[in-house]
Amino acid sequence: MLKHLPTLLFYGDVPGCTTQRIRSMVKRKWKGHRTLRVIGMKKLQKITSVQGTAFIKAWLETVICHAFLWKNHVEHGDPSLSNLMYDPDTQSGVLSDFDLSILQWEPRVVGTERTGTVPFMAIELLTKDYWEGKIPRYYHHELESFIWILVYVSLLYNDEIRQSNSGVNTWRTADYIACARNKLHFIP
Repeated sequence: MLKHLPTLLFYGDVPGCTTQRIRSMVKRKWKGHRTLRVIGMKKLQKITSVQGTAFIKAWLETVICHAFLWKNHVEHGDPSLSNLMYDPDTQSGVLSDFDLSILQWEPRVVGTERTGTVPFMAIELLTKDYWEGKIPRYYHHELESFIWILVYVSLLYNDEIRQSNSGVNTWRTADYIACARNKLHFIP
């Protein structure tokens, strides 16, 4: 699975740049905090840089890597087109961007794990109940995200070039209710 994960070159936390410090400066109380971390990785290509069977192979490799991580207690939290990359050296798909990932054994702060890139999220999560923390995120939700990525790329890309497709273009919104409605009613 290592060839389907980003190659880490270096990393480090930036001192004094936690959200806890910033919130204390503006006198806001909050449960939990995040730390600014700098990560240097091997440069990869967008997964849309390959087409046909090479794209399907790379996409499937990221799905398998995601499943492997989930089985080993790492929830990625944001399968999206921008988080699927391609390594031309190994000719393989790479799952990247783990800044929203969760280790299943770590305690969670309720209401702060509502993550995802709206156009690729599972329909069940594009609801008010999810955004209010009433619906937990499960593996099948993230697997559905991979399916939406495949549909999106299949309908919108031709030879690495993004085309116009009004049905799919309407998914690109921060309005989760509009995105759910558009995904449920699009005609390719």
